[in-house]
Amino acid sequence: MEFFSSDRTTFARQVRLASARNGVQNEVIIWSAIIAILAALCAFSWTFCMYVFGRPEKAFNYNLLLDLGKLPQLKDYQPGNAPRGRFHTPRDLYQLYYNNDSRALRALSSVLRRQFITNFNGVERVTYVRGNYLLQQVHRLGPEDVFPSGLVLRGQAEDYPNVVLEYVLPASVVPDAAFASAPKGVFEIGGAAVCAAVINVSRLNEDKLVFTAVPIVYGAQETSSGLALDLAPPARLNLYGRLPVVREAEVGKP
Repeated sequence: MEFFSSDRTTFARQVRLASARNGVQNEVIIWSAIIAILAALCAFSWTFCMYVFGRPEKAFNYNLLLDLGKLPQLKDYQPGNAPRGRFHTPRDLYQLYYNNDSRALRALSSVLRRQFITNFNGVERVTYVRGNYLLQQVHRLGPEDVFPSGLVLRGQAEDYPNVVLEYVLPASVVPDAAFASAPKGVFEIGGAAVCAAVINVSRLNEDKLVFTAVPIVYGAQETSSGLALDLAPPARLNLYGRLPVVREAEVGKP
């Protein structure tokens, strides 16, 4: 009897020890899983933050950062304090970007928009445009566009036909006179008086490039056709909107 009692006691002790070891192992597994999940969440959070703050030109990132107050409002520059840059002729711009394929142009355009959105923080030389352009189309901006109000003058470079320019003029009020007649004439983009910064480049066809530019010197301005506008930087952009703004099929239509 003592033998069986001792045997049962030993067996019970072994069972308890095995159960204790299993419990410890289970706790180790659970805590290891928790630590792994927390580490993955930390890595995801770090990667997500780096992506959001590093790519503010993406629509989701831009809206999130703006709502969190982590992006500055677009600055209203004056001619004397606009960021330093080079004022390119249409030929200059063409030679600067022509050798890039469509994929490279999209990447370069993302950088240009990022610079614009961040008020050119850390940018040594802004890409500005100047020149005379034969007016092809006047487009009224709306909520579906990148700039929610104002108008776009689209024209072909007078001295370099392979360059097409969209000149975005952000304004809360646009007179109907801007659309009263068929587009004609020439509009001029000066130099330091308006500081028209390029924010997008795309390929229209094998030979032609389309540039989108916006003046960063706002306030009262008058186009070469005599149209007076009170330009102002928008409080929020719609980066889900398309660039170029004007579709090729719309050119020449009222």
